[in-house]
Amino acid sequence: ATVALRRDARAPSQRRGAREARDRVRAVLRPDSQALFDALRACRRTLADSQGVPPYVIFHDASLIEMAQGRPRSMDAFALVPGVGAAKLARYGETFLAVIREHAREEPPAGPDAAGIMEKGMEQGSARRDRHEDTHD
Repeated sequence: ATVALRRDARAPSQRRGAREARDRVRAVLRPDSQALFDALRACRRTLADSQGVPPYVIFHDASLIEMAQGRPRSMDAFALVPGVGAAKLARYGETFLAVIREHAREEPPAGPDAAGIMEKGMEQGSARRDRHEDTHD
């Protein structure tokens, strides 16, 4: 007797969904951030595979996009990325910062210092808080 197998009808739509998601990400990212985003995704995939969880449990694409564009350099700056809470900061912060730092070493600087934008904002916010505290003792 011969057994004929059919293809799962959901597989093509899943592939198309992944392709569409990739295209949406590329439309949002600046070209100079795409390589870093890809490196962050690879890091996320490795962690997810080792923990036996889907990649989005580690970080959603939106968080990786923010990391790729904001390029935080410190744990304090990394904590400001949407989707990074205290637990994920402690568990994954140094790992993802290492990817960002490594990528910065491999890539020639382009335009304004995008990596310092988040930290500069943090410093300005801290200075404002300090001034505010000094005037309301």
